[in-house]
Amino acid sequence: MADDVRFKIPESGLAGLKTLIGLGPDGVAALCELARDLPLTLNMRGLAARLANELQVETRAVSQFVMGALMPLNHLRVHLKLETLDFLRVLSENLEKEAPEKWRAENLAGWKDIEGRLGPLFEKDNFFSVSNKAYQMLVNRPNPVQDVKILSELRPVYSEDANKVKAFVLAKTLVVDYMEGDGKKTIYLSMDMDDLRSLSLEVDRAKLKRETVSEEVFGWGVDLLTYGHQG
Repeated sequence: MADDVRFKIPESGLAGLKTLIGLGPDGVAALCELARDLPLTLNMRGLAARLANELQVETRAVSQFVMGALMPLNHLRVHLKLETLDFLRVLSENLEKEAPEKWRAENLAGWKDIEGRLGPLFEKDNFFSVSNKAYQMLVNRPNPVQDVKILSELRPVYSEDANKVKAFVLAKTLVVDYMEGDGKKTIYLSMDMDDLRSLSLEVDRAKLKRETVSEEVFGWGVDLLTYGHQG
């Protein structure tokens, strides 16, 4: 039963709710209107920048209420299997009983001011709910790549008496930075020209697959999300 649901919102969530409250009733209403027409994206930085520009607030504040509050709280609503109004009621009750006293003193009145306008941000399959599901599929992958470089080095081959350079060897090294758990790691892979040609072919093939599936998905009438600077 919804009446029995109790949970404690973490500090990041409370900070996100505080910035959401800071929008005020009119700002929340504007956010609801914007969210109705936003194209789905995995580019969270781009999304935050767009909303910040539209709402005339700092990008950091948008990141706080999107990543800290709206996305995880939509996940919680789905997990609890609650309808929108029931979830907002339960959320309010938990804020009143479980939030730190200082947070309640500073923010609870503001929360009451915006609570009645939050429905569209927590309705079934709203923008932030679907975005959270898509984003979790991205971040839950093992060892996501952070950066890729190919280093080219000339290595001299010396004469026996080390007085002359007899030749140079062109060495290629693939450097991949990736995340493992909460830590960043780097792997170095030696490559030759055949490896580079194979890698280039694989990249071209991956791009072609992306174009092929884009055409197919377009016919299905759903969004295709890929991660990168363009979302």
